[in-house]
Amino acid sequence: MVACTTVTDAAGFEAGRLSFYTTNEELKRLFTPFGVVKDARLVMDPITRRPKGFGFVTYDSEVEAQKAIKSMNGRVLSLSLSLSLSLSLHAKLKLKTIWKRTSSNHINGL
Repeated sequence: MVACTTVTDAAGFEAGRLSFYTTNEELKRLFTPFGVVKDARLVMDPITRRPKGFGFVTYDSEVEAQKAIKSMNGRVLSLSLSLSLSLSLHAKLKLKTIWKRTSSNHINGL
């Protein structure tokens, strides 16, 4: 399932609930259908050197980022991989006219 946790800026967000075997290239490819991805990077564990299960995606425009969040939030990618997109409080207030919030921590009921 796809989810977004923190908006890094107007055109970026944190993607979570990723497989520990996801690569930066796969993360970028996953979000490319929604616009030009400027950056897609996973947070790595310094000891195991494996992804920690979340990363950051940045688009050229806020519209593209919003489209990706709306399309991918809560989406099941495979039996073993899900993605979680959620928004920071600042972004929730900014985007509340776009998405109907169903809880204080997540959008679209996640």
